[in-house]
Amino acid sequence: MIDASIVVYGIVIWKFRNENFRVVIYYFLLGAFAHALYDYFLFEELLLFFYAAFAFFIQCWAIMINNTINNSKYFDYSIDYKHDFVKYRLAILLTSLLVLSFLLNGLTEGRIDALNSYLSSLVWSGLLIIFYVGYASSFDLFKGYWRPITFRFSSPSN
Repeated sequence: MIDASIVVYGIVIWKFRNENFRVVIYYFLLGAFAHALYDYFLFEELLLFFYAAFAFFIQCWAIMINNTINNSKYFDYSIDYKHDFVKYRLAILLTSLLVLSFLLNGLTEGRIDALNSYLSSLVWSGLLIIFYVGYASSFDLFKGYWRPITFRFSSPSN
């Protein structure tokens, strides 16, 4: 989803910032590279690099979504964006996925292996859920504003 969003963001920049069409090709290559890097870290079991790249991709994705909303012709200040509703719903859905993976592992691998796998991934998954919920539920809604893509180690505040 994030890698496809990178490609679409190139189309958004081309259309709304009147950039040269080469920007679409650039973002297509950037999305392909991000996907390759993500897969490489996973397949080579470089988990620390995988989690760092994932955190960076989430931040970039949230900024791209924010910029797309800010520059949409349908942007309207009167629309009430429910930050808290999105935050809690996203946290519940992602936690449910974690629990569902535990249950499926229990059915396929057995109770002990599922528990060991769940406990070993709980800390990283919990941190990623908190990080993702923090970024995906906090947008700076200002018509026409293009926020630069930067990396921070702390979650943004609403």
